[in-house]
Amino acid sequence: MSVGRIVTVPECMEQIKLVNAKAADVYRYMNFDQIPAFVEGAETVEM
Repeated sequence: MSVGRIVTVPECMEQIKLVNAKAADVYRYMNFDQIPAFVEGAETVEM
């Protein structure tokens, strides 16, 4: 949200509610060890 000014705490909290409502989808992608495609790809990496 771009309003051209620093948002108020209540405005910020409204935006946080939107993110929290989608938290399961948003944060799922940060758990790469739990996503089969990433786990399979990691198994083929040579170090």
